[in-house]
Amino acid sequence: MSNSGNINYRIAKSDWSDFNQSDDYSYSNNNALLLNEHITLYHKGILIAGEEPVSAIGNNSLVVTGSSERNPAPNLYTYPNPVNSNTCYVIASDIILESEVQIQIYNFSGAKVLTKTVSNSDSNILAIDLPESLTNGVYLIQINQLPTSKVILQR
Repeated sequence: MSNSGNINYRIAKSDWSDFNQSDDYSYSNNNALLLNEHITLYHKGILIAGEEPVSAIGNNSLVVTGSSERNPAPNLYTYPNPVNSNTCYVIASDIILESEVQIQIYNFSGAKVLTKTVSNSDSNILAIDLPESLTNGVYLIQINQLPTSKVILQR
C-alpha cells in the first residue's frame, strides 16, 4: 500500500486578485473550523442543518435578499413544524395581525401554490388550513407583506 501524501489546492481568479465575499451569506471571516449556521444541509429536500437567508416574495417568484441579521423584521413562527396534518399555525410574536389577512404559500422553487384570505380571530395566532393537494415538502408562507415563514409538510 502506498501513500500519496496530502493534496493541496487553491481556487484563484485568472488575474490572482482577491475574491470579494462580503455579500456571500455563508462567508465567515474567521479561518477557524467552527460551526457556521449560514451553511445549509439538506436531506431529501428537507433542511436539516443551518439557516437559510431571509427571503422576499415578488411577482410570484422567490428572491433571496439577505440574512435576518441585516433585515430585522417581525418574528413569524410556524407550529407544528414539520406539519403532519391539514392545519398549521403561524404565530406573529412582534406584531398584531389584522382581522383579515392575505396568505400566500410558495413551494421551495418560488412558485406560488396557494393564495387565500382568511379571518383572524386571535390577535397574533393564525390557523391555516392546508389543502390536500399540497404534497410533502418545504413551503414558504407569507402573511400580508411580512417576511416568509418556512414550513415542512410531512403527511
